[in-house]
Amino acid sequence: MVIANIALCGGMDILEGLLAPPFNPNNHPISWNALNRGKIFSIISYTGGKHSLVPFLVPLIEWAGREYNLDTFITATGGACRVLTNLDPNRSIYQRRVFSDLDYSVACLFHVLRDEIQTKQLMRLLHGRSYTEYVFKAAQKARVADDALVRKGSFDELSDPIIAASNMYITAKMSYAANLKSFNWKLAVERRKRYYEEILELPKFNHILKGLQAFRMDCNELIHEVENRQNGYDPKRTLIYCDCPYVVEECLTKKHYSYSWSEQEHLCFRGGIENCQSRVIICGYQSPTYDYLIEKYPNRWHKVFLMSKHVSSANSKNLDAKFKDEYIYCNFPFSPEMHALIVAERMKRQKK
Repeated sequence: MVIANIALCGGMDILEGLLAPPFNPNNHPISWNALNRGKIFSIISYTGGKHSLVPFLVPLIEWAGREYNLDTFITATGGACRVLTNLDPNRSIYQRRVFSDLDYSVACLFHVLRDEIQTKQLMRLLHGRSYTEYVFKAAQKARVADDALVRKGSFDELSDPIIAASNMYITAKMSYAANLKSFNWKLAVERRKRYYEEILELPKFNHILKGLQAFRMDCNELIHEVENRQNGYDPKRTLIYCDCPYVVEECLTKKHYSYSWSEQEHLCFRGGIENCQSRVIICGYQSPTYDYLIEKYPNRWHKVFLMSKHVSSANSKNLDAKFKDEYIYCNFPFSPEMHALIVAERMKRQKK
């Protein structure tokens, strides 16, 4: 069966022919609105987060799970984890869910929120701390200290996971534009009440994250484990989602993430995923580094334009740029119906 591989670039639909097996005619993609899950769940804001892309990514990932009979979903470069927290909460697909991030306190936050008792301990700790710059700076300092210990390999000296989780939550919630660096004085009074209300809402994530495997691990090592069938992974039944850090050289702010990637690190990552047996989705801006995959493996790797997304000017060298085009690179084909849903979602958002 010959279908079209639609690489939607900058709003233009470019059709590239490729051979693909027949798709399951009964596996119809379900739009975000039709999933009827209400408000998009978000635990913390995070630089480069994918809140606005959830209506594209969740329907696609769930369609792929049904189409390819997948049982494991991995978010290998964790961050705010918005995709995973908005997947089917009943786990009819992706029964095994994995979260990994190199940032210790980020990994601790999602580790703690899997468990009801630990979540209550976290809530008590957060409620006992005031919404002030002093508390923010103390949490920030503790995160820096933990990061230094991790880099030295001094794991026995790290903060308790619940304390580390609280430091992550505080710095994300109290900082300006979730930059984790500067206290947001401008909105401090306005946000204080909502901050404590959101702490009370944390238990709602227990059901969503129950059974989640959350840990600190380099994504390259994790992908290597999956591909080599270690720790019970089956690459043929796994989808790996990677929201990779921006290339440092392309950012105005060089300390964009605690763990940024150089161009060389992106090349290393690309080498590890280009022949993966697992299904892989890479989400980010268009990049020659990943365009290489399309050029080398035109019948395997595909690029799809999602939407132009508003970004902070601090993340781009072009200070006039307020929007950047978001793409996904993936190593599996979509059905024409799945492509059409992505286009429809984008058109709907362009009208707003």
